[in-house]
This record gives sequence, structure tokens and C-alpha cells, in this order.
Amino acid sequence: MNKSLEGKVVIVTGAGGGVGEGIAKLAASRGAHVVVNDLGGSATGEGADAGPAQRVADEIKAEGGSAIANTQSVATWDSAHEIVQSIWTAPSTCPARPRRISRRRKAAALST
Repeated sequence: MNKSLEGKVVIVTGAGGGVGEGIAKLAASRGAHVVVNDLGGSATGEGADAGPAQRVADEIKAEGGSAIANTQSVATWDSAHEIVQSIWTAPSTCPARPRRISRRRKAAALST
């Protein structure tokens, strides 16, 4: 079995269903720890529901993978930052320890 993502963390937005769900499950099958991010809103962008993200995370774990559900919005920098921070706030479920990016590297990445 291909474990090319072993030790990596993958954040998949819109992973509560459809293509995002498929990507999250594929990444998990390749050994990644997956942050299943989905606000759980309607097709018109209204409301929020933790159910879809939690369902996919539970399915990944039932198959032997590693995943956490996250329902933060990707609409603002602050909430996107919270999605990334969720990796560190659930260390017992995240076998991969992501390294922090230095300010210099972060500034270089943002300027491109």
C-alpha cells in the first residue's frame, strides 16, 4: 500500500462531502493525518453543521486512518489560521508533529 503521505498533515477544505471528502479519504489512505474542514453550511452558504466534517473524520478513523474534524470558515485569515492551529490543539490525535514556519519563510511565502 502506498504510504507516500506518512508523517504529513493534510488540510482539506470542503471535506464534508463530494470531491473534498474523496480527497480527504485518499490522503488518509496514503498515511496522512487529515484535518477534515467543512463549515457544514447549505449550498447557498447559510448555516453551519459540524455533522458532515465529523462523519468523514469518523469514517477515516474507522478505516484505521488519522483525522480530526474542523468547522472553521476559510473566509478570513483569522479563521484560516484557526484551521492550521487545530493541528496543534489536538496533538493526541495527530501523530505527525508539524514544524512551525519561521516568520521569514512565512513572509517569503506570502509575498509570492
